[in-house]
Amino acid sequence: MYCQDSELALTLNDVEDYLHRAQGKLSRILARNLPLFFRGGWCSLPEVLPQLDKEQQWEVAEAVGWLRTARSLLSTVRQELGKGHPPEPESNDFCGRLVRLELRVDRISRWLLCEEEKR
Repeated sequence: MYCQDSELALTLNDVEDYLHRAQGKLSRILARNLPLFFRGGWCSLPEVLPQLDKEQQWEVAEAVGWLRTARSLLSTVRQELGKGHPPEPESNDFCGRLVRLELRVDRISRWLLCEEEKR
């Protein structure tokens, strides 16, 4: 069971890496384009995306891909946990870490799509 736990922990490390990359890239795009986002009040990313240059549009697509990968990896970890192999208690608060990562993915995803859901 220890081997599986360490594999799941490594998977969560990968998720953190993907989230860090996506969040960093999206933050840089937001910072470089603040006037577009605050034109006439707050504009969402889907509203601003067509106004970004092609390189920045590609960067957004790349960040979205990283978020999808992170979500998929989190789903895999959940499935493994659902097979009846809970992590060891000394596994550094594994379940709490999993939930925190799931919440981060959800928050970033909601921000990316917030205005599309309102339409």
